[in-house]
Amino acid sequence: MSCKRATRIISVLAALMILIFNEGCNHAPSEVADVRPASEITSGPMIDSVRGTHPLISVLISSEHNDLKDEQILQFGVVDSDTNELTPILGSYQRTEDLLSFTPSFALLPGTQYQARNILSNTHTDYSFESAQATTPTLDVKPNSDTLPANHLKFYLFFSQPMQQDTPWEHCKLYDVTTGNYVGRPFRHTDLWNPDGKRLTLWFHPGRQKTGVNLNVDLGAILEEGHKYELQISGLWQSLEGQPLGTDYRLKFTATKSDHEQPDPGQWALIAPDSGTRQPLTIEFDERLDYAMLRNQPLTVTLGKTLVDCQILPNANSTTLELVPSTNWTPGTYTLNINPRLEDLAGNSIERPFEVDIQQANAEQSKTTTITFTLDP
Repeated sequence: MSCKRATRIISVLAALMILIFNEGCNHAPSEVADVRPASEITSGPMIDSVRGTHPLISVLISSEHNDLKDEQILQFGVVDSDTNELTPILGSYQRTEDLLSFTPSFALLPGTQYQARNILSNTHTDYSFESAQATTPTLDVKPNSDTLPANHLKFYLFFSQPMQQDTPWEHCKLYDVTTGNYVGRPFRHTDLWNPDGKRLTLWFHPGRQKTGVNLNVDLGAILEEGHKYELQISGLWQSLEGQPLGTDYRLKFTATKSDHEQPDPGQWALIAPDSGTRQPLTIEFDERLDYAMLRNQPLTVTLGKTLVDCQILPNANSTTLELVPSTNWTPGTYTLNINPRLEDLAGNSIERPFEVDIQQANAEQSKTTTITFTLDP
């Protein structure tokens, strides 16, 4: 082959390669024609609703938005139907390489309209769900005695299932049967739910129950000795499943003389068991004690330095307590070690009274915190 002919073939091949390259640029494969950077995607946030009460909300992001705060990219909450303003709810964010996700901290409510907003693309996705197997919650209140001291401090509201926790005081009222009037703002507006959302500690405002402080002087005490009252819990209060209590709960009681005396273990009566048995050790208190505290490690029992494993069983009125050992009692001298913070219904603890005389603030006011008893062979 001559040199001139070889040069002509090379030139033709080069021209064909250029033509193929240009055709490829002008006709890109159809399957990648719609691919765009994450920052240009205009669809609303993605919502994974497998767990209806705790959905996972996500948006695609690109590296150019790394300096933005999470809430500047994605928000989730409830929208005001009149103003279209979104009130974000609490939750946690998580970023991966190209994804920003949000999970609500608390269970969402069925039948409520929520919205996720992609702030960058000005798009949104609505979200709501319905509970298919909602059951009616029940309520029990402690203490539920016919009489309570006029300086009584708190009730415990026990629900059969987790309840909606926003502004619980709107569902609670105190009616003075004697005067025929509702007591104005009797409750302390502090959320005191236990972790599973089934128990609320409902406080009367301590500032009104404590003699001589500003609120007590300006507004008066919440309870007056001799008056009859009714604690009312609204049947409209809904569980997290969206099911209301259905009927109003009413607890009637009479306010008796205020209690300013501390619980005194020195006045408690002990009914000792027989050694060699698992009979309960019974303790009779000198007054009614706090319902919840009696059920949260109020005391321990030791034989010498050895802790005795016991089941603690207070009675319904919080006036007695039984200690049942896991093994038989053995002969010897035992010690009851009492939690000094154990309180009565008026907030007086073994450690100190609820109302402290300023002139005696530094005086030793704690009652005894140990009781010994002996079991003979």
